[in-house]
Amino acid sequence: MTHRCAALTLAASLLLAACDTSKSYETVNGGAPVPVNGVWVLQSRVLTSECEPELPERRLTVNVVQSGRDVRVFVDIDSDGTFGELVELPGTVRGEELRASGMVERAGIDYQLDLTLKWIVWGSMTGSMQVLSVPDAGSNVPSCLTEEMVTAVKVGNAPLFDLSGSWAVVQNVSFASGPLQALAGSQTTSDWDIAQESGNILRGMFYVASSDTRRYLGTVNDSQIILGGTFAAYGQEFHVTYSTLNADGDQMSGQLLARYGANKEFEIGWDIDAIRQASLTSGALLQVSSAEPAAFQLIDDVGRSLQLSADPARTLRMRLRSGVYWIERDGYRHPLLAEEASKLDVDLGKLAR
Repeated sequence: MTHRCAALTLAASLLLAACDTSKSYETVNGGAPVPVNGVWVLQSRVLTSECEPELPERRLTVNVVQSGRDVRVFVDIDSDGTFGELVELPGTVRGEELRASGMVERAGIDYQLDLTLKWIVWGSMTGSMQVLSVPDAGSNVPSCLTEEMVTAVKVGNAPLFDLSGSWAVVQNVSFASGPLQALAGSQTTSDWDIAQESGNILRGMFYVASSDTRRYLGTVNDSQIILGGTFAAYGQEFHVTYSTLNADGDQMSGQLLARYGANKEFEIGWDIDAIRQASLTSGALLQVSSAEPAAFQLIDDVGRSLQLSADPARTLRMRLRSGVYWIERDGYRHPLLAEEASKLDVDLGKLAR
């Protein structure tokens, strides 16, 4: 956006008709409107921008009244958790697609928002948004247009746990169609920094900053984890459309499904295994090295396992809570005793096979 645009965070609550949060993830066909009443958070990533400096992303908090195909979208301009400004964007829902557009004014600038969300499934939507800023007459600031990819996640019931913290994440490509199908079976590792809201209207919402530059938006609805996101990778633009993540204490696992391609005609799925890192001043530090790429399992004393990998490029490091663990490779288990403030060094090449 313009210099004045960049200051706008638009943490606006677009009252968007609430998505179906049942555990059915079948695509809704036909013209029958999907119910979309409720409060949502939208997170967008700017693809193209005429603004200087460029706004990298924007976050909107949102809420609506739906009547059949019609929705009234109200914007929380001042981000106070209410919609007292009564700023409204009219919209419609047809099948699996929601569209809303209208004008929002903030700090002397009018913003024309055109929003399209679809793939409504299990409390999340994805889509696109155009934002045109029009400064007051007589201003030296020019108008500005941005094209943005959008993820929307519905605020649910009060969360039963908190995902906040640093997580070591292993991502395995379980399947892929289209030009990226050769990635099936490949594995990458990353670190997720998660910040979760603890109160007010956004209870349970969380934000993920990944070390591979991907950004995710999610919510903990009771014990259900819903995750969405848009990101660029492998020369493609991705929309996360479905997730099946489950958390058990400091472990999290499941699958992410995303669409990509010019018309989002291709799909790719990642199996996710993650473990939350203890604080830097507690637990044991585990360091795993290998002279060649090698996969292994980390198993705790109740049998829970985490699929990991090590390679010559870097030493894998993670914090473990005190207790007994095993590293398993090629059927051989190596025991580990993690004591407070201890350091455990494991060379996979020296493990018996």
